[in-house]
Amino acid sequence: MKTRKVVSVYVSGFLVGIVLVLYPAAGTLFTNPDYHGFSSAQFGSIFIPQIILAIITSLFGSKISEKRGMKTIMILGLIALMVSSLLLASTQWLMGGTADYPTVLLGTAFLGAGFGFTITALNPLAYSLFPGKETSAVTVMHILLGAGTASAALYLNLFIEMGSWYIAPLIVAGVTLGMILFTLPLELTIAKEDTDDSHKKGIPPKVWLFGVAVFLYGACEGTFGNWGAIFLEKSEGLSGSNAALGLSLFWGFVAVGRILFTFYTLKYSPKWLYIFAPFAAAAIFYFLPLAEGKTILLFFMSLGGLGLAILFPLSISTATDQFPTHAAFISGLLVAAIQLGTGFSSYIIGLFEEQLQLSDIIQYSSVYAFALGVLAIFLVRKPKQV
Repeated sequence: MKTRKVVSVYVSGFLVGIVLVLYPAAGTLFTNPDYHGFSSAQFGSIFIPQIILAIITSLFGSKISEKRGMKTIMILGLIALMVSSLLLASTQWLMGGTADYPTVLLGTAFLGAGFGFTITALNPLAYSLFPGKETSAVTVMHILLGAGTASAALYLNLFIEMGSWYIAPLIVAGVTLGMILFTLPLELTIAKEDTDDSHKKGIPPKVWLFGVAVFLYGACEGTFGNWGAIFLEKSEGLSGSNAALGLSLFWGFVAVGRILFTFYTLKYSPKWLYIFAPFAAAAIFYFLPLAEGKTILLFFMSLGGLGLAILFPLSISTATDQFPTHAAFISGLLVAAIQLGTGFSSYIIGLFEEQLQLSDIIQYSSVYAFALGVLAIFLVRKPKQV
């Protein structure tokens, strides 16, 4: 039975990663006049419903789980992801019509709900599966999430080149339905949260600063993840397949970085990595638009993934270690924060892309990473009283 639980939690994490990147990976379709023909501002705005629903579901998911259980939150998330994939596929028959853009907005709304519910559930479920190895269990789940995000762009591009892009989300919807049916009979529960009196004292201010840090991380991730392929194709002149490869390399090295991080933390403290990584990411943002040639551009996209890899799972583990009695709230808050940051940067880029060079906007994004590095210097310090 435990094996089935492990399969359910970790394969679901992989599916979340795939669905999460399907919409940004389809960016070249959304902005191509031969397909959807959205403006840059429209493309940037499609992630607004995702932000709103992800924030709502992640913040209230833990409250719902108190009555219905964390498994219910996971199932609701998977259903939302399935609907999101189906809505994306349906736009094949809506292109150029009045229903096209609203359908995409509805699809990203379900994507946000699916991400918010599912990740809020999967973090504590993975944590509870392997007592004594909780940090590694959560990190592995994020590795599989990263593997899903890394494969999504190449997966979608394969069907784009075949002339039947809509089949890709249809297959994902079918697999997600299979995972829902696989999970329904399982007993998935988490350890009860501490009922210490510290809950009654309110949320420590530093917890909110972790939320700010993850918001800044999300802004960095959104710049690379939602606009990276468009930047490579429109600004740097790479082919659609090479642009998709660049996006896959970014997400792939996010996964690789988390694998390396897992082994690193077996012997060493991650404190200095948490401080160093944002500054490295800031440098990558600045130098990426200055790179010339396909090989160097793809190399910098890979470095971007490596530089950002550890920041989200390490923010979760550091915040939880410092404030263990607020673990459920922290999980929901940080999932909401990453979605808010991702959507914020995506919208800002879409808003200014027609007034400024996309390469300049990429360079300005180094401010997010630099600010995160400054904040991390404070966050790694353990509070005197938890």
